[in-house]
Amino acid sequence: MDIILILFLILLLIGILILSARLFVWVSKDRKRIRTFCVLLLAGFFAQGINHFFFNNMSFIQSEVYPDLFLVKHPEKERSAILRQAIQEKIKQHMNMGFPNGKKLAYQKENSIFFYAYNKAFPFSVFQDEGTAYFIKHEEDLGGFVTEELGMYSRYKLAEFHYFPCNDNVTQYCGELEYFDENGVITSERLYNLAPAIKTSKDVDVRLDADPLQTAFAVKNEKQFLEEFPASFEQFQNIFGWDEHTQKPKKLSNESYAYIDYFFDLISREEYKPYEAKVIDIAKNGTWQAGAANHFQDKIIQYIKEKQQHSFIDTLGFKEARAVLFFIFDGPHPQFDQVFAHALNNEKMHILYDLFANEFALKQGDLIDEAASNKLSDNILISSVIRALDIAPPTIKTNLIAIKTNPQNTNEAIVIIPEIADEGEQYFDLNSHIILANYQTGEITHKFFESSKTNKWVSDAIELKEINIDTAPYRMDEDVRAFGVRVRYSGMSRVNPYTGETLSLFIKSDTELKKVLNAYPVLEAVGQWDGNCSGEFKDTESTLLMSGQTSNGFFDIKIRSRITTTINKVNTNGECDALETEAFDVKKLKFDGAEYKLLH
Repeated sequence: MDIILILFLILLLIGILILSARLFVWVSKDRKRIRTFCVLLLAGFFAQGINHFFFNNMSFIQSEVYPDLFLVKHPEKERSAILRQAIQEKIKQHMNMGFPNGKKLAYQKENSIFFYAYNKAFPFSVFQDEGTAYFIKHEEDLGGFVTEELGMYSRYKLAEFHYFPCNDNVTQYCGELEYFDENGVITSERLYNLAPAIKTSKDVDVRLDADPLQTAFAVKNEKQFLEEFPASFEQFQNIFGWDEHTQKPKKLSNESYAYIDYFFDLISREEYKPYEAKVIDIAKNGTWQAGAANHFQDKIIQYIKEKQQHSFIDTLGFKEARAVLFFIFDGPHPQFDQVFAHALNNEKMHILYDLFANEFALKQGDLIDEAASNKLSDNILISSVIRALDIAPPTIKTNLIAIKTNPQNTNEAIVIIPEIADEGEQYFDLNSHIILANYQTGEITHKFFESSKTNKWVSDAIELKEINIDTAPYRMDEDVRAFGVRVRYSGMSRVNPYTGETLSLFIKSDTELKKVLNAYPVLEAVGQWDGNCSGEFKDTESTLLMSGQTSNGFFDIKIRSRITTTINKVNTNGECDALETEAFDVKKLKFDGAEYKLLH
């Protein structure tokens, strides 16, 4: 069928060329015809100009398949302020109209709205892409002989908006609006207090799957909030905890501290005393876990001590009191609280002593099981470091935490704690905590902190996938040895794949760590292809070698890069052939007294 269509188009083209040639010959035989033809041609150009400047008004077309995709006809590129204002107004209208169900674009972030320039291929074209107009009525086609993916049309991208409930007012939406040109993001801005996320009328309309607890918290309905607050540890973890199966936080995990604090504020008031029972209901089946459970433990102890509510425990039966006390003091390093213990009645005080002497294997804070290993496990050491840094566990990207024994001192661990500075749907920025800690005591001996604003630990369209510790022998001089931190990134586009990795080097400096090499790219793999065969790929892999020459007291670093270029083409047999070429490049880094810089 394709061959017949192509033959038809070829014959049609030949016919058009023959007719054009005959028309040209006919016109050229008479001066009057030539003048008439020129006048008509000029009139056509003039009419086209009038149409372009006076009748081609900018307009938005919403995709019938993807409700969060808008195509802009005749975007006012020369007057970008007009285009940006129009996009902002369209965002507000779209969000005020609700959130229609529909398909999501490939690699689309959740809660996003996209704006692309309207573009349509020539009607009789067979070989070129369809243009952005294709996505008005059609879904993306990510495979097969012809590929149509919105990511292929990045040069037509005008703007992208990511929205989420505002931090200071969850009843409203806020968001980040990015503007694009052919080369990528050119500027961005924040939009605040857009459509209501939760209406506060009597008939509450909850968006983003907000449950009654979330709604009550948002509108500060105190009675409803206490009614909906979990009544067991299982419910508590299902709302505020961490899902071990999916390795993702539960729905309200990131906001758990605010919910827990609000709960304890309410039950401290006389009219809400009956809801104190929920504390016991949660605690009696609870165990320590980082995050919400740990914070709930701390709030129970604080509440009992501040309110002198030790009778809270004294009135419980033996079994229930033991379970509650176990939860309150459970943790990686349970700490015996003598003041708390002696404020209990005699029976409950002995229960607490017994827990520390047996289950916790502790007596007034000291280890009594001398047969136990004197080296902390990695998980316990990580928990100890997080406590010492005073970082709230819900603000940590736990799947990116890294720990490794320092080969220079096997009693020392290198620990990386990535702290969330900003986060939305499918993106986040991380502060970096690089730590050296004692494996026996958990004490932090050296540390380094860098803000997300300068460390480049950002995950967006290019996703931050891994953080690893490199303990190769990077010798700065005869006595000083550095360790490395490698950060790997990966792009999400199928037709424009990307993988990158950077290396930073750190050395000890008194009680701090000093960065001497900042995020040097040691791996970069980029490509552009049609999703089937034809395309070009370029991989650059660099190895760092310490040389014998020195600059400002530290050895120079020689960088040897292998550059592999692969070109794929379909041969005459319809098979995919790959032509691979390899080249090498050598650069040098020199220490300038503060950090290593590339020698030009």
